[in-house]
Amino acid sequence: MSREPLTLPRTADVRRLLVAEEDVAAARRLLSVLAPSGADHGEEQERRPDAQEVRQRAHIELALRQRRMQIFEESLATEVAFALLLALYVAEGHEPIANMTRLSKLAAVQLTTTQRWVGFLIQKGLIKRAKPGKDRRKAVLSLTAEARSKLDELFSWTE
Repeated sequence: MSREPLTLPRTADVRRLLVAEEDVAAARRLLSVLAPSGADHGEEQERRPDAQEVRQRAHIELALRQRRMQIFEESLATEVAFALLLALYVAEGHEPIANMTRLSKLAAVQLTTTQRWVGFLIQKGLIKRAKPGKDRRKAVLSLTAEARSKLDELFSWTE
């Protein structure tokens, strides 16, 4: 079995790569919120991956993180910003995000942090806020075409 050399990002990006475990936990929380309520009670027991499959998954995660750094400017590739964009991206196929609290829960980010970052992402042109109807307190959050395009590029990339 031949092994491909592992390419690491620039030194400045290495510290961001060390929080992969935190990202995996956040992704699991996001999926548990989006999954149907009976999804954990499937008829078939899930097979545990072997060590080689686990390393392959880790390699893919590292490659995606490196790619994310290339596609998004550094300030937008941080964990919180990316978690918010990712939650909106995943939710597009299910239901619109009607408020900050829902986005905060999906992204597993504190509400005050979500509010601060959503304002920043709106200024950067990656999230838009629409006010449906007359109730000015309600807002539907969604990705802009630019953000969707960048996320499509990120997730359609192959090694």
